[in-house]
Amino acid sequence: MLERNPESSKLRKTLVFTGYTQIVKTATRETNNSKSLIDLIITNRPDRNQSKVWMTGISDHDIILAVRKIPEITRIPCEVVRVRRFSKIDWSAVKTEIYAAPWWILPLSPNPDQQFEMFYKTIDYVLNIFAPFKSIRVQKKRPSWMSSKESFKN
Repeated sequence: MLERNPESSKLRKTLVFTGYTQIVKTATRETNNSKSLIDLIITNRPDRNQSKVWMTGISDHDIILAVRKIPEITRIPCEVVRVRRFSKIDWSAVKTEIYAAPWWILPLSPNPDQQFEMFYKTIDYVLNIFAPFKSIRVQKKRPSWMSSKESFKN
């Protein structure tokens, strides 16, 4: 690809047409009579790739090194949620506490909304004794439109 000939021109045109770039620019094989570029590193992101050619002196073929810069991954922040842990709860004690609650007060309120609020607060009070809320951090879910490729910073 160093010299302009029909084969290398055809390859160059194909790379340009498909949006790829050959990033090795110097000869990788040298003899007393010629220099040639026989090693290709082809990429669609030349800004993220670097190549280096080292002459070894041992052979007529040089060492080729390619380095790909990996962009920093965009992290989705954690979210803090409140949960109750029911795994180690003493259900018989919860049952006893619920039976001992002053349920007789519910029919005294003529408003069904007030009755529901008193019922809810009673259950919540009992649950707060045996399974209090704890704050935990959880990983937010990625938006459904975001693919793994789009999660990288450009």
